Amino acid sequence: MSTLKKVERALYGPSVTEVTVGAALSVLLGALIGVGTLIVTPVERVREVLEEAAVGQVFFVEGSRSGGQYLRKRQLLLEGGAAELTLSAADLNAWIAATATPASGGGRRSG
Repeated sequence: MSTLKKVERALYGPSVTEVTVGAALSVLLGALIGVGTLIVTPVERVREVLEEAAVGQVFFVEGSRSGGQYLRKRQLLLEGGAAELTLSAADLNAWIAATATPASGGGRRSG
C-alpha cells in the first residue's frame, strides 16, 4: 500500500463499499445465529400457560380449534354493513383451519 493511500485512508476512513459489505456480513451472520438458535431450542407443547416455568424454557400454547362464532363473523364481514368485529384466537384458528388444505402444509383436520 502506497503512502498516499495510507494518508487518504487515515483522512477519509473506510469506503462506502467496505461499510456496505461489512453491514451485509453482520446482518447475515446475525440471521444465521438467530436461525441456528431457533433450530436447537427445544419447544414444549402445552394446553395452557404454566405458572412455574424454568428460565429459558420455551412453550407453544395450542389454541382452540373450535371457532364457534367464526362463520357468523365472516358473514357479517361479507355483508359489508357498519359493524365492529372482534376476532378471538379461536376465530383466527378456525379461519386458518377452514382455508388451509393438507396439500399446502396446513394444519391437520380431525373428523
